[in-house]
Amino acid sequence: MTIKEMEIQTGLVRANIRYYESQGLISPVRRENGYRDYSRQDAETLLKVKLLRQLHVSLEDIQGLQKGERDLEGVLEQKIRELELERQDLDNAVLLCRELRQDRVDYATLDASRYLERCAAPAQVPAQDQLPHYIFPWRRYFARTLDRLLYGTAFTVLLQLFFRINILRQEAGFWRTLVPLLLMLGLEPLMLRGWGTTPGKALFGLKIVQADGSPLTLEQAFWRTGRVVLFWGGCVLLAEIPSPLTGLLVMGVEIYACICVYHERPLLWDRDDLLYLEGSTRQKPFWNWDSTSTTLRSAAYVLSLGLCIALMVGGHLWASAPPHRGAPLTTEEFTQNYNQMNRFFYGRAAQELELSGTLRDLPAPEGVVIVDPWDSGGPDPFFRYVHTPGNGLQEVRLLCAWEGTYSLPRREMALAACAFLWHDLGRTQVGELMEALYKQQGEFYFSYPNVEVEGRRDGGEFVFTMKRT
Repeated sequence: MTIKEMEIQTGLVRANIRYYESQGLISPVRRENGYRDYSRQDAETLLKVKLLRQLHVSLEDIQGLQKGERDLEGVLEQKIRELELERQDLDNAVLLCRELRQDRVDYATLDASRYLERCAAPAQVPAQDQLPHYIFPWRRYFARTLDRLLYGTAFTVLLQLFFRINILRQEAGFWRTLVPLLLMLGLEPLMLRGWGTTPGKALFGLKIVQADGSPLTLEQAFWRTGRVVLFWGGCVLLAEIPSPLTGLLVMGVEIYACICVYHERPLLWDRDDLLYLEGSTRQKPFWNWDSTSTTLRSAAYVLSLGLCIALMVGGHLWASAPPHRGAPLTTEEFTQNYNQMNRFFYGRAAQELELSGTLRDLPAPEGVVIVDPWDSGGPDPFFRYVHTPGNGLQEVRLLCAWEGTYSLPRREMALAACAFLWHDLGRTQVGELMEALYKQQGEFYFSYPNVEVEGRRDGGEFVFTMKRT
């Protein structure tokens, strides 16, 4: 018999059934799939418990009856004395206890259904026999969002620090979303097994345990997390569809999940044998806006979001800088700087600078057509270098043919300035110089302390020169 059938059979909600199971009053067997299988005897026991709890018999007394340590007549007589001291609204329970005593029934043969039908009021069990129930869909949503952000931040910063990937490029977006889900699949089951919670859930006071209060097994944790990954992975794939409606559709799916939680409908990853606890007590709710702890947790959530954003922004600034920022540079270091900046800003549309100073087009992946918006259609430019003994690279020249209305090699000039002058000008001035170079139409000249940047036409060539003075 499933727990749903038990609810119908006994009239108890599953919170009651799980509570009585945790108190050792029933012991259902486990199926191979992990779900509980309740017997007819379990149902009869719960009906007895339901009746006696309506009569305000304590759980300790019921456990004593079940173990044979107490007799029903003695328990009922004691309860009658207690009920006679209570208010008039308990008279019905007193009369029923007397009737049970007069009938001299034994606990083992007690026909609970017969006496429950005679109750004037609907049979209710005391509220303390249930684990406190609170609906917290948005806290679950924000906890999950924070966990996803933590996984995403860890992967993004890893890409930035070790591979200098530009996360703002569209081609990195899909993997930057999918790989954190794989990290979740590997790490979250271990956290649920060890602590029953995750960083996001812990911040919001949420915890997942088995119905008896014990930690999840690895199988249960992987089962649950795997379905979460399938759900969010489907949302990721859906969001990749090039349509302005997909973002709204994904948001609608997430809101629908919150609505399901609010109406106590199981989600794809909810299991019957797991409890989602949230840290409240009967005397004091966990989330109370008048308390200092709630204010601190709210501040911690905002700070966590800010820290993740700051780490990704800091990683982006690190990745966007050339790998060799000291002075003086060697030709090899300048070449590495140029190629790294080229890959960072232009990705697949990049060219590779060789040590000889020539630019070589990178082969496109099979089946991919690359459209380079910065390709002027003219001959490829090339670099020439001037070294000073003991002082390294002092001058870099970029030369290209000037044919009629052939536009300037703005991309190559900007990348060369970033690769060569970072140490001398710093991030801010290099950025301003790159922006100015993108706007040039003819000859130009810029002067900085110890640096000169010039672009001029020399016969049939355009010469772009950067020189340390």
